[in-house]
Amino acid sequence: MKKKAKEGREGEREGGEGERLNEQAPRPRRGEAQASYHLGLRHPRPAGRPHLRRIAARRRAGTRRPDARGKRSLSRGGPGSGQPEPRRGIGGGARKRWRRAGMCDLVARTGRHLQRYEDGRRLVAGCIPFRYRHIKDEQKKLVEVLMINSQSGPGLLFPKGGWENDETVEEAAAREAIEEAGVRGDLVKLLGFYDFKTKQPEGMCRAAVFALHVKEELASWPEQSTRQRSWLTVPEAAERSRHPWMQEALVTGFSAWLENGINGGGCVDGSER
Repeated sequence: MKKKAKEGREGEREGGEGERLNEQAPRPRRGEAQASYHLGLRHPRPAGRPHLRRIAARRRAGTRRPDARGKRSLSRGGPGSGQPEPRRGIGGGARKRWRRAGMCDLVARTGRHLQRYEDGRRLVAGCIPFRYRHIKDEQKKLVEVLMINSQSGPGLLFPKGGWENDETVEEAAAREAIEEAGVRGDLVKLLGFYDFKTKQPEGMCRAAVFALHVKEELASWPEQSTRQRSWLTVPEAAERSRHPWMQEALVTGFSAWLENGINGGGCVDGSER
């Protein structure tokens, strides 16, 4: 009995020395935690972990830190970020939240790896969106065209953009109308091809311009945060056009086609190309 009691007291002394040694041990640096654990010198974790309790409380309440929400929106695209919504990784619930916030789940094409070129010129597709507005107490219909603001200076533009290899020129023009102006409709006439010079490295471009009879105006579209739409009469649009080649397409192309269709008794919004 005396021998067992003596062994017990020695064990308690050894255990107390081990605890004091563990308390006096310095906090291990990163990468040494595993080795320190096997030596019995791992620094004890702080009691309580208040930051984990705060995180758990926020999860139960369904809230986040405001700064974390803002950083995520600005880095990955979100309401107020000025960036389009990323297509990948967005589930149904997130897409519904985007729509409730007034954002669009369409994504504008970027990059020029599929861009078409011909004779050293970049090929562009665009359109002149138009609609008919009834005038009270008159049987005539007023024709209005849709223009959008420019991101690089004063003046207004018609929707246009690069024609890519995986689409026809008509598909490219309709796509640009949706991405830049947020309108859908029927391409009723190819008005012509117009050459112009750009400040981009490719220099010269050739644009195929169509007349687009607008049937639907979207409440949200990919470039909504940077584009404003304006419905104007043809003379107003010609005066406020930013580029001379767009003014030429409006006056010599669209207006001439419109007058020929009215004077010839034909349907202005017919299906001829």
